[in-house]
Amino acid sequence: MSLPSRPWTALAVAAGLLVTAAAAEACPSSLYPGPAFSYAGADLYAGQAFSAAATGGSDLSACGIPGARGYAADAATMSLHLSMMDGYALTVGVQSDCDSTLLLHTPDGGWVFDDDSGGSLMPELTITGPGRLNGRVDVWIGTYGGGSCPATITFRTARGPGVADEAGDVPQGGAAAGCPNPSLSGQTIAFSAQQLWTRQSLPVQASGSTRLADCGIVGTTGYANPAPAYSFYLSGMQGQRLDLTVDAQCDSTMLVRTPDGLWHFNDDGHGNLDPAISLVPPTALEGRVDVWVGTYGPTPCPATLNLQAAAIGGAAPPPQPQPPVAGAGFGGVWNTDAAGTLTIHQTGASVTGSYTCCSGGQIAGTVSGSVLTGTYIEDNGTDYGTIRFELSPDGRSFTGSYTRTSGSGSGTWNGTRVSGGAMAPQPPQPPTGGRFELVVVPEGITFDQAQLRAQQMGGHLATVTSPEELQAVFAVANNPAAWSLEQGRYLVGPWLGGYRQGSQWMWVTGEPWGFTAWAPGQPDNHQGRETHLNMWVRGTSPAPLLNDADPYVPLRGFVLER
Repeated sequence: MSLPSRPWTALAVAAGLLVTAAAAEACPSSLYPGPAFSYAGADLYAGQAFSAAATGGSDLSACGIPGARGYAADAATMSLHLSMMDGYALTVGVQSDCDSTLLLHTPDGGWVFDDDSGGSLMPELTITGPGRLNGRVDVWIGTYGGGSCPATITFRTARGPGVADEAGDVPQGGAAAGCPNPSLSGQTIAFSAQQLWTRQSLPVQASGSTRLADCGIVGTTGYANPAPAYSFYLSGMQGQRLDLTVDAQCDSTMLVRTPDGLWHFNDDGHGNLDPAISLVPPTALEGRVDVWVGTYGPTPCPATLNLQAAAIGGAAPPPQPQPPVAGAGFGGVWNTDAAGTLTIHQTGASVTGSYTCCSGGQIAGTVSGSVLTGTYIEDNGTDYGTIRFELSPDGRSFTGSYTRTSGSGSGTWNGTRVSGGAMAPQPPQPPTGGRFELVVVPEGITFDQAQLRAQQMGGHLATVTSPEELQAVFAVANNPAAWSLEQGRYLVGPWLGGYRQGSQWMWVTGEPWGFTAWAPGQPDNHQGRETHLNMWVRGTSPAPLLNDADPYVPLRGFVLER
């Protein structure tokens, strides 16, 4: 399946922009800024790190940028809006799991490129001069070979040559710039003690840009980044022990900061040059626990972070209370005129169901009062549409209808209850704003840019691990502003947080990949470039179906999960 072309190309043509013969048709350009962040010179003195991705794209040797080589995306990874930079030098460094490059476009219109100045095939640049720093600095994290990999980019300022430090410049405690910083957040995940009774294993990159010996944290060694790899929010941990281990392809280290503000470090406690830390009372575990996975040497590597809880007395954590059952709802077994026997499960306002006809059809929806609205899909995903059921006052029947969106047609869909007739109450609602949120980006956004922006908004790209979650995601994603029509017959929807590594699909949170709702014929890895997840439908009305997409092609938005 072919995704829509980059919207910026059409804009450039419409504006009559001229491209020199020395430049390729698609190249990095200041016309394509990335997610925006604003800082003054003093703000970056302690260092600011971002989780990002080093990505390929255009061949830089064909782009007419002096000294540039390797590959980079057309749109910037991010754009910094800098002010009060007089007297400062800005150093930008990248740590990644591949041979990465760094390209900057400065406010004076110049380009700056680096490949390996940071050592171990990592790039690093230092820029001075107010004319090159006050204004917008566009940043591309590229790769030498054209692939992609996880990366951490760090920005830090220092007083320029011959300029004395001023009060407030030096971080408190005398720590070096770029040290582990508790004010920064890693990828955020919430766990209860009951969830951690089962071992949780999460992908991570063991890496570090700063020598811990310079950071004033007692008993540490090796290298770590300013931002933690993960920020865990733990609950129900009273009387529990938390065991953390790392399995890495290099000599790794681990640094943990617990909710009581204490630091914990280990180098080789897990064996095979990998770390292990066990946290027990009186160490506080209820609340935020930050984890840095670093390295003994400066070379990064892929790794896995493992967490598991155990009760101090040996007993399992108490089971979560089950909601009481009360009140009539759509839950139960129904005889219907349109689809044979229909079995519905209802929890609060969320509904899923299946029916016997049509190669095993399924429904999903939400209930408001006595009315159920949602979607159906059947015949192996080739037939789908919308439904509306209204429950009778006595709860013994419903009247309804369906409308096909995969083609034309509609009809009645009525049911008579055979058994059941109860529903679980609505579970506690998430904090204000809900769990899922649609972020519309009219100018387009790539997968990596979307994930970076989601992290800066305090969340991540949405994951879908059940029919209920798919319906909740679609409820916010069903906005025409986030979908584009291609060739008059395909609707391309927003990014979600899934990607393929080799032959295995994964979620950005590390959650297991199980439930899927692929659109018919998907995933197809069109032209060998479709490795990331979005919503897509063959038709002219949005539907809750999934698709594999090219991560470098900008889409009109993404679904954020907090």
